[in-house]
Amino acid sequence: MSIISLPEPTTSKPLFDLSTDDALAFVTTLTPAEARSMLMELLGRDEDAFITAMERVERTRARYAEAVTR
Repeated sequence: MSIISLPEPTTSKPLFDLSTDDALAFVTTLTPAEARSMLMELLGRDEDAFITAMERVERTRARYAEAVTR
């Protein structure tokens, strides 16, 4: 099994022209319906993908919390 790697960038242009601050400022203005629509677009309209991503985040948070309490 081979691991697919991303090609080396050919320019120094950032991947996104939108800053994190600008993105956050926009996202905080979304209505719940707009936010859901954007999520479905980003997740390829697979509602289960969102649940899977949430579960992954929750597992990661639990691992970090467990490591902190040791």
